[in-house]
Amino acid sequence: MSSTSTEVPAELAEDVTAEILSRLSVKDLLRCKCVSKSWRALISSPNLALTTSGRERAIVGCDNQSISVDSKAMAFYSIDAELSVEKLPYPTGEVPSHYADFMFLASCNGLILFYASKGIYLWNPLTSCCRLLTQFSVLASKLESFYSIASGLWFDKISDVYKVVLVTRTGRPRPRSSGPSVCVASLMKNETKTNIKFPYKLPYLEDDESFIPSSGVLVMGHLHWIVKQQSGKAQLIVYFDEETNQFRKLPMPQEDEYEDGGSRYYYFGLTVLHGCLCMSKAVKMSSEFVDIDFADNDVLIMRDYGMKHSWTKMFTIQGLMVPLHTRISSNLVLVSRLSHFYVYDLEKKYSQKLTVQPYYNNNLRNKDGGKANSEPVTPNIIVGPLSFVESLASVDSM
Repeated sequence: MSSTSTEVPAELAEDVTAEILSRLSVKDLLRCKCVSKSWRALISSPNLALTTSGRERAIVGCDNQSISVDSKAMAFYSIDAELSVEKLPYPTGEVPSHYADFMFLASCNGLILFYASKGIYLWNPLTSCCRLLTQFSVLASKLESFYSIASGLWFDKISDVYKVVLVTRTGRPRPRSSGPSVCVASLMKNETKTNIKFPYKLPYLEDDESFIPSSGVLVMGHLHWIVKQQSGKAQLIVYFDEETNQFRKLPMPQEDEYEDGGSRYYYFGLTVLHGCLCMSKAVKMSSEFVDIDFADNDVLIMRDYGMKHSWTKMFTIQGLMVPLHTRISSNLVLVSRLSHFYVYDLEKKYSQKLTVQPYYNNNLRNKDGGKANSEPVTPNIIVGPLSFVESLASVDSM
């Protein structure tokens, strides 16, 4: 019995290899680059399209009091769809002495835009590559004084470049004050636009007058934010139309109002689930007040983009918890609330705290001044969470 060998065409063999490689994790791909020159070239090629399923992650900055009892320094962690927690090295090598010196601004295609030490950086946490964006040096020097900020990063397919939008305000809104400042800039070309109107209020905390950083949610090629009307109490979803350089409104869900015109609902936690725009809705005790400890919130999804009637309730979560786009299973959802992560069981209506890698406080002292037994401490989330996806995107080609 004779056997014949069929030689596989080189083009087909490369296509099959690319298909297999596209399903590997970024860490495995980085190891595979050492196999051969052809694999290195294939993996390094921007044409290698990675599968998106299971690549969702969340990144957070946590306090790190293992350094000192009074330390405000941070440690960074990422959490994947399997709830695997990984500690990440600080991107610029120098850990900020206070969490106020660091801010996540946006993410797109696996790249994270952040502010640190009066600089704006682009970072791929999975490849550990980071670059200072010198074209934003003047703007970055002013960021620490900004009262409130909305930001976003997207890839402009028409001009084939990444672009940044920053919406900032340096003071508390007043009746006759000018609106927020808007800056839209390219990461490659020396193009910046600032004469853009933003006729809305950015979110801020009434009690302590501090700002709430808001990273734009990318859906259908547009960045989205939850804002307030310039006059009145209504919340809105707006998106940035990059073709006209204008902010436009999306329809909100149908709702009832209180007698004073205030909404019966509080909307928050804008994110992406199953490729669709998603947000949480909680019932207010009054036109102004929401009980964050006991309020249930419905998670809504806009199944047909731009259509008011397509807002649909997916599930209800007890307590004001924000779902991340990482969906663990049909019954379990990764959520965040205040300074912690939780895994929420939709059937049992029960949440379990997810412990981000604990550390041991070696600075404890007993009554005699001697060293006390160290106990594990769960870090608190002080920056983020920010959702991103695994990718091999290079920060140097932007």
